[in-house]
Amino acid sequence: MTGNAPDMRAFARLAREHDAGLYVDDAHGFGVVGERGRDELCDWGKRGNGIIRHQGEAYENVVLVAGLSAAYSSLLAFLALPRELKGLLKVAASPYLYSGPSPVASLATALVGLEVNERRGDLYRYEAHRKTQRVLDLLHELDVFTPNRSGYPLIQVPLARPEELGRVGRFLFERGIYVTMAPYPLVPRDEVGIRMPDHPLALKIIHKFGPITSTSANLHSHPDPVNLKNTVKEMGGSVSVYLDCGSTKLGKHSTIIAVHEKEMEVIRQGVIPIKEIEAALHG
Repeated sequence: MTGNAPDMRAFARLAREHDAGLYVDDAHGFGVVGERGRDELCDWGKRGNGIIRHQGEAYENVVLVAGLSAAYSSLLAFLALPRELKGLLKVAASPYLYSGPSPVASLATALVGLEVNERRGDLYRYEAHRKTQRVLDLLHELDVFTPNRSGYPLIQVPLARPEELGRVGRFLFERGIYVTMAPYPLVPRDEVGIRMPDHPLALKIIHKFGPITSTSANLHSHPDPVNLKNTVKEMGGSVSVYLDCGSTKLGKHSTIIAVHEKEMEVIRQGVIPIKEIEAALHG
């Protein structure tokens, strides 16, 4: 959770070009950032109506999911989506068909929260913006790394020594600072893979949108596809958009290594010879 928002205009444009749906989870943006205007008090915008409006985008082909738990402390969430999809979910989505109504107390707090937002929400956002910037400035002065480049109020500070997580949390809490302590995700550190592509199109996409979380273009333990025909045969309709860039350059799978402290383990021998990797690591 870096605190940085993606380029919603670029994603929305791509979705419309291919008649696809863009799913946007704005759980932390709704109530905080909003539409821009000449009378805004800070660069988070005004009204707190979410990241889509904040970036000046329309809702066409967009499925917006957001909740009121973060900004409003209320047990309530909503979907904003195209009419056709809304009609489908009303008859096909089990949670909609079989779940009960929201608790009355939650609806009451949500209504009051929305009223407060309408009256003085922009003042609260301005104050939160000021405090967020103060924290970011202090982290910069202390040379403490955070991936936050947006100025939004989600500030991640990775620890150099994860085993100190509990002690750091107690230290801050005892001094009146409450933070969310997040142990490393469910995927262990030694099983996180980083793919290094060299195809010009892949590099352009990464340059435009940033790092991409993805899997290989084949099912687990199945042969590696070397062209679009093989990939479509393997993945079928489970993939919405295919980009045909011709056959793979070398027709062979990639080399996979694991690095443990100062030792390297070969997981799979592939295109790049191990000797070249060792030379690069020790060069």
